[in-house]
Amino acid sequence: MNGIHERQIERPELSAVIPVFNEQANLESLYERLSGVLSSLAASYEIVLVDDGSADSSWTIIERICQMDVRVKAVKFARNFGQHVAITAGLDHCEGSAVILMDADMQDPPETLGELYRKFKEGYDVVCAVRENRADPIYRRVLARAFYVVFKLVSRIDIPANSGVFRIISRKVVERLGQCPQRHKFITGWISALGFSQAVVKVRRDARQAGKTQYNFTRLMRLAFGGLSSCPSAVTGSKAGTESREGPVYCIEKTMNFRGQC
Repeated sequence: MNGIHERQIERPELSAVIPVFNEQANLESLYERLSGVLSSLAASYEIVLVDDGSADSSWTIIERICQMDVRVKAVKFARNFGQHVAITAGLDHCEGSAVILMDADMQDPPETLGELYRKFKEGYDVVCAVRENRADPIYRRVLARAFYVVFKLVSRIDIPANSGVFRIISRKVVERLGQCPQRHKFITGWISALGFSQAVVKVRRDARQAGKTQYNFTRLMRLAFGGLSSCPSAVTGSKAGTESREGPVYCIEKTMNFRGQC
């Protein structure tokens, strides 16, 4: 990581929004690989890292990267709020004409973004990565398959099977998500629910580069039930009318490299 880049003024062509939770072992490699890919795809870009209450040295590393490259912006939560809340915060703060959503563990390799972006430029508002291979433990594969089936039955919304967070969405999708009545939302379900044009691209899924996954069986079950309870069809007219978008769904402790900041 070397070189200090001039601060951007215009809206970037691409934003990458990445939730971070205890990923100290992956962040420097993620920055190197992702920034290399983004610079080859777009004339301008930004990377928005959202530290979701990490207990390790993730924020220290993020600060160091931000000091070296002003195209990297960062949000630090006061505590852990969860992956989809962290993505919501990143969407609230990003400025790109197109926005990449991805995890920090690089199981979805940054180098496959070129395939997604080429498909996006054909005119789709959502391009979702579908995993050709899953090396996960059997309980994770069974739970994932069951979740897709149950989610479709409950919500009548079809999320592409074997997909995750990894995708590219247009600015129109980002703005529409910000208008949804339920701010504490299951992002991938809402993206499918909005009805924008969508395509899928098959990509390989690598093994985690370093560190341990934060999703044990208990956390996966919580994520699944949280997704089902917050799916669009579960938001009744009464709930949608009473839930306020004004109240905070997350608490920010610190930000770096956003407009107006030194």
